Amino acid sequence: MDIYIKDVIKAKGLQLQQVAERIGYKSLPSFYRQINSPESISMKTLLKIADSVGCKVNDFFFPPSEKIVNRNNFLAIVKYNGELKEVTSVEELEKIVGDLKKEEK
Repeated sequence: MDIYIKDVIKAKGLQLQQVAERIGYKSLPSFYRQINSPESISMKTLLKIADSVGCKVNDFFFPPSEKIVNRNNFLAIVKYNGELKEVTSVEELEKIVGDLKKEEK
């Protein structure tokens, strides 16, 4: 799974060092190792980073250039067929659920 923490930080006009200091890291290398290990980063750390840069945790899972501007107040992240998908409507989510039900039969 790809994670785009560095890209989001850069898109917000911040430096890694600034964010590391804001969330209590003593050194940039330890913060850098953490954000480069998506399989071991905790939700608590993701929440701290998101809060410090002014974004949502789900923003880290999609490249900033691929973000949908109008999410219509609905957002779900679904792992479907081995890929993470950003679902922005109930209808789209219902379609995925319907497809999954068909596959089970």
